[in-house]
Amino acid sequence: MFLVSICRLGILEPAVELRHLRYFVAVAEMENVSRAALKLHVSQPTLSTQIRDLEDELGFTLFERTGKSVRLTDMGFLLRSLLFHFFIMHRAMGVYLRLVILILDGAMCLR
Repeated sequence: MFLVSICRLGILEPAVELRHLRYFVAVAEMENVSRAALKLHVSQPTLSTQIRDLEDELGFTLFERTGKSVRLTDMGFLLRSLLFHFFIMHRAMGVYLRLVILILDGAMCLR
């Protein structure tokens, strides 16, 4: 029963792409899908579909839709908090990997 529940919640290997997460963060920051779409250089219908796909994949609603604006649900707030740290680590990983490549290529010497 527990395994069925966590599968339904999307805990086991959700098919979430980094793009979906970036879109989610932009909508959460702007509190408006149309403005977020402009910022992301995608159409509003495309962004809305991507957010719905993310919600479907995760198994819970991320936003309360109220007219032209959106507000984070409790689960949306939790995801945004987790993603804040995730994207910091993602950027740091990129810097670290570039540094490793420089070292391996002999462009830098460690003393």
